[in-house]
Amino acid sequence: MNVDKPPLGLAPQYIADTQRAREILAAMDRYLEAGKPVPHEWVTELKKRIGTAVNPNRCKKRNS
Repeated sequence: MNVDKPPLGLAPQYIADTQRAREILAAMDRYLEAGKPVPHEWVTELKKRIGTAVNPNRCKKRNS
């Protein structure tokens, strides 16, 4: 039987949010090491990303 596998799709949103949160934290660390203030927008986005990374159920569903 020759069954075609579906193409590889996207990572779940909570995984993408976890990765983005790590990137934001790394950027914040670089700014702090350089003695620069962390942009407020980064803190706001980090809060959002951590919320969905920690609790995948908070991710918006496509059909809701």
